[in-house]
Amino acid sequence: MKKLNKKDLPLAVLKALEPFLSVKDPRYEIVQNNEALLRFEDTDPDSSFYFEIEKSAFEKAKTLFTVAYFPANQAENKVQRLRMEALTLGKAMEKWVNILQGYEEVNSIYDDPILKKNEEEFTEILKITDEDADRVGFNLDQINYLDAYLTNVTGTLEAHKNDESEFSVNDIEELTTEVESIRKVLTKETKSQVVSRLSKFFAKCKKVGLPIIKDVFVNISVELIKKLMLGP
Repeated sequence: MKKLNKKDLPLAVLKALEPFLSVKDPRYEIVQNNEALLRFEDTDPDSSFYFEIEKSAFEKAKTLFTVAYFPANQAENKVQRLRMEALTLGKAMEKWVNILQGYEEVNSIYDDPILKKNEEEFTEILKITDEDADRVGFNLDQINYLDAYLTNVTGTLEAHKNDESEFSVNDIEELTTEVESIRKVLTKETKSQVVSRLSKFFAKCKKVGLPIIKDVFVNISVELIKKLMLGP
């Protein structure tokens, strides 16, 4: 599949959606799709939410874009399909992003309060104050450190698989899968996005058990935080 290039998109679309394309937002990501001009998807792996500009057509001296997004609004979890001019694209995208944010903020019986509290705790511990944290990734030295660190974490988790009396194999395998997903994006995502993934991972480790979070975070936290904050 051809790599997405900004020149594959109409300039009017780029200008209309510039606020959403100029930074990497942890709530959504651009997904390559040969059947659409541009597609955004919710970064939650369990979500099917998306915003897609399907096609354009020139009619009556103006260009109209066919846009499909899910959910349609706060009251209806269905696909909304509309035709609009480029100037309206930004408002439609903003509406969709606000729905994503609403889901992040609302509390429900579907949420795990312990996991959420753990995530807030690690988000604060690992908070990066760099002005460019939402725009650029970690430097090569930091990426190499994180890759080696996460490789060691995988080994640590595998060792805990043998202790079935304390941890379920499913929990350990889920954590191992998450480690690998983080490793794959170290060179592709911003500092903020990687830290968000790490915070979620540590939150799950803490809930699984004290020995796990001790081995993967507590015993190395000072060095890890220093490397993420200061680099080499």
